[in-house]
Amino acid sequence: MISYLLTGLSIIIAGGMHWKNPHTFWRTSFISMAIIVVISLIGLYTFQSNNLGLAENTQDQSSMINAILIATGLLSFFGLLVSVLVGYFLKAIRP
Repeated sequence: MISYLLTGLSIIIAGGMHWKNPHTFWRTSFISMAIIVVISLIGLYTFQSNNLGLAENTQDQSSMINAILIATGLLSFFGLLVSVLVGYFLKAIRP
């Protein structure tokens, strides 16, 4: 359920930013990507009970850093993909 809420929020963020700044496409895409990554990481740690699925008895510093880096990389790709697709969609339908 949380993933659907974060996806909807990401589309709203990217759509609002691209609607407000239609002339600076890539700059707006990267700014909305950064906002999506930050909000998704905050949501991940707020709603995920054991921090990215790591067991409490094996939760050492190196596995936590690896999990954060993997999550940040995947969220960055997702955020950029959503931002670019929403931006192109709004560019196509906006007069």
